[in-house]
Amino acid sequence: AEVHACPAQTYNDLELAPSEASCKQCPLHTTSRAGSPSFEACVCTSEYYRVVDEGGGESKSPCQRCPVGASCDTGSSEETTLEEILLLPGYWRWRRDTSAVLRCPDAVYNSTGCRGGTEDYCKEGLTGPYCSLCSPSLRADHYYVATSSTCEPCDSAAS
Repeated sequence: AEVHACPAQTYNDLELAPSEASCKQCPLHTTSRAGSPSFEACVCTSEYYRVVDEGGGESKSPCQRCPVGASCDTGSSEETTLEEILLLPGYWRWRRDTSAVLRCPDAVYNSTGCRGGTEDYCKEGLTGPYCSLCSPSLRADHYYVATSSTCEPCDSAAS
């Protein structure tokens, strides 16, 4: 007997499975190609990211909705993990392994210090929570201006 080629959205992980009855449904928010041979072939759809199960087992809901302020659509056929989600301009997160994506307070202005992206979320010269601190190299003689989201030189006449 041959392995039965299952339709899209399903997989067949049994070696001797001659019928469509052997096909298993991919979990919610995942998709697969026709003829998929394993659970791993069920990948998250574009607005979801893969939840890595620390125990190595099959998670009942392996995909989580992309947080507000982020995009999980990488433009490739590969699924996205939490570390790979793309933050939109005006949003920030503390670390790459947290799903807590926060809107930057300065996002109401035309210029925000939170440039988004996948790693360095702050525009050049800024760092810290909500990208509202001057980078260490500038701190001694610069100050943060919220309305322009920039670090400006201190006025030596004022000191």
